[in-house]
Amino acid sequence: MKTSPIIVEEIRRLSQEEGLKDSEIAKIIQYNRVSVQKIRKNNNIPSYNINVRKDKKEICPNCKKEYYIRRNEKPGICCPECELKLNGE
Repeated sequence: MKTSPIIVEEIRRLSQEEGLKDSEIAKIIQYNRVSVQKIRKNNNIPSYNINVRKDKKEICPNCKKEYYIRRNEKPGICCPECELKLNGE
């Protein structure tokens, strides 16, 4: 059975643009991890891109909420939600 191109592209996007692991992708698209691995290998999708992964924990000084940023990203003044409030949106 051939995998839907929509599923293949979603796995590619989540793996390469969001930096998610196979188990995290499986949870989102409701497949099992092994199926995600097979689809990724059969469609020449590399393993997750660690450079874009949001896994660096920061704490917002305004609301004290934890949020995650990319490893190569510098923390902002506050979390994205507080930033929207400060900008009046």
